[in-house]
Amino acid sequence: MESLIINRKRLPTYISELLPNRLLTALENAGERWEIEEIRLRKGCPLWICNGRKNIMLDVTVSAEELEETLLNACGGALYSCAESIVRGFVSTPRNVRVGVCGEWTKGGIRNITSLAVRVPRRHRTDASGVRKLLEEFKMTKGLLLFSPPLGGKTSFLREIARELASGEDPLRVAVVDTRGELGFSLDTPSLNLDILSGYPRREGLEIASRTLGAQVVICDEIGAVENEAVAELHGGGVPLVASVHASTLEDLLSKRGIAELHRDGVFGGYLELDRYRTPPYIVHRR
Repeated sequence: MESLIINRKRLPTYISELLPNRLLTALENAGERWEIEEIRLRKGCPLWICNGRKNIMLDVTVSAEELEETLLNACGGALYSCAESIVRGFVSTPRNVRVGVCGEWTKGGIRNITSLAVRVPRRHRTDASGVRKLLEEFKMTKGLLLFSPPLGGKTSFLREIARELASGEDPLRVAVVDTRGELGFSLDTPSLNLDILSGYPRREGLEIASRTLGAQVVICDEIGAVENEAVAELHGGGVPLVASVHASTLEDLLSKRGIAELHRDGVFGGYLELDRYRTPPYIVHRR
């Protein structure tokens, strides 16, 4: 199956090959022109889709067998191979699709999987040239932190930033720390001057990016307080970090304990408040 037309949009092959045929048919028969960004499967409940601003319930109930089949497909037919990441709440497929996993927590792992959230990665072509100019304004000594609520477009924009910085007449050496196996989507173009550390824990990935890869810029999704030491070390080594975090407002962002420490230490020269429905899609808050 090459692709499935859904509401005059295409559901990519790397998504359609994960889902059981009955659920694919339900998506095909959905009646409006939605560009699907997430597909949510809950055992014994209706199938839901999300297009960013709207959640839509479809007239089909997900069975336990369909939930299991989807997870098995995401794991490449071997659940044991994904046991470690399932405990951390997700599975990453070889095609950079992140599948969120929810169930019952036990000391031995997750059992009785009850729901899956399938992200549909797409390339959203956005002009990221302004980000390069900001980093140059900071003399490549301070980074940038993107923030928005969930599904605000952070990962998609980080990809475009990586593409912008690693290409053109004066490409930089870019390292992408892709912990959950989704940030590297569409970045496998041979002409890009970048390295993707796929599946690396963020802290270890940040350290390797600067120490062994000699990156001039490091890009990472969804940093938290546990990465502060590695982020501070990266900054101390003169390598700017472009990263993202969940936050609704600048005040919300700077109230986070880990981010407040990095702000105090001057790691970021500016904060980009994202809204993908705006042109341009961000507002710059300089430090």
